[in-house]
Amino acid sequence: ALQMFEVIYCKTPYHTDVAAVLCSLGFNYKTMRQCEKAEQCYTRALAIYEKIHGTNSVHCDIASTISGLSYNYSVMGKYELAASGYHRALAMYEAIYGSNCNNKDIADTMHYIGCSHYYQNEYEKAEEWTKKALLMYQGLRLDETNIKDVGLMLNNLGYFCNRMRRFDSAHTYLTKALEHFKIHRAGDHISLAHTLDSLAEHYRDRHQLDKFHVTAREALEMFKRLNPNHKRILVLESMLQHDSECHFRSDRCSYPLM
Repeated sequence: ALQMFEVIYCKTPYHTDVAAVLCSLGFNYKTMRQCEKAEQCYTRALAIYEKIHGTNSVHCDIASTISGLSYNYSVMGKYELAASGYHRALAMYEAIYGSNCNNKDIADTMHYIGCSHYYQNEYEKAEEWTKKALLMYQGLRLDETNIKDVGLMLNNLGYFCNRMRRFDSAHTYLTKALEHFKIHRAGDHISLAHTLDSLAEHYRDRHQLDKFHVTAREALEMFKRLNPNHKRILVLESMLQHDSECHFRSDRCSYPLM
């Protein structure tokens, strides 16, 4: 498709259709963890959009492309670049929609900023931005996507508090996330399994091993029912076998959830 559009628009290479295809390619490469190719696609797309709309213009296409590029930087472990890009995208979205407007693009970007701070070990900033995202998600119409977003923010806040050893706050957030998913999700669901996983780890860190065993086994069985090859299955089985080792280890959950 890209080659076709480049042939069609060979005399006017700076065209939104070419940029849109590049963004789609960037997303696919990012999903396949081919991050260098994804970076090239997003960078080319951004250059086209800035050529069309102006380098200093405020436009949704520019903001979404910067956000996609920033997410790719997060996957690559370039968290400072990711945070910088997200802040630029956020400023643009707020200029477009208004800083006081409940908007999913703004909430998503706040969420990603929080995750970027977490990966730089800036837990308080991660908590601050995730709280902002949660408030905005809660102000949006409750639909299938928003149910997931609200629950994930509660889960991530619990995880951040757990890392800061603020165990009471962590337990409050994680149990709220669990209740949220149980109310709005029927039966087994991957979001519910991840929250049970986070709560089990919380109990282990607090040396509440009876609660850890019950919750970890519930998470383990749900992961098995949902996907017998899920990467958390072996980790949870290992955690259950070595429950006395309650310090921070490499078998911690791969959170925060993006």
